[in-house]
Amino acid sequence: MSDASAYFSSPKGITVLWVGLLAAPVAWALHLGAVTTLVGWACKSGSVALLHLISLLMLALALVGGGMAQRCWQRLRQAPPGSQVPVLKRSSFMALSGMLLSGFFVLVILMQWLPVFLFDPCIVR
Repeated sequence: MSDASAYFSSPKGITVLWVGLLAAPVAWALHLGAVTTLVGWACKSGSVALLHLISLLMLALALVGGGMAQRCWQRLRQAPPGSQVPVLKRSSFMALSGMLLSGFFVLVILMQWLPVFLFDPCIVR
């Protein structure tokens, strides 16, 4: 069993793969829920600083998930050629999917953050 097979068969390797895959979608869901919930508060207080902070934190979470997926992908690329172990196939799929999902959800979070810059929060209410 190669080093990559052993790592991605271990609980730590599996956890890193799942975090890399799910961090960005979870960050987007949290971002959507939190910002939507806090628009009323931002209108009453006249401050959008909390909306910016939440957007920044969720963007960072999505980027961290993408970084974890990319590190998994790099580790898998170092596996010996011709190793077609099912663990490596599964791990490659999860790492690549994590990178793609992270890229997509980073763009979605950025697009959802844009109205906070452009519009007054009281327009929505």
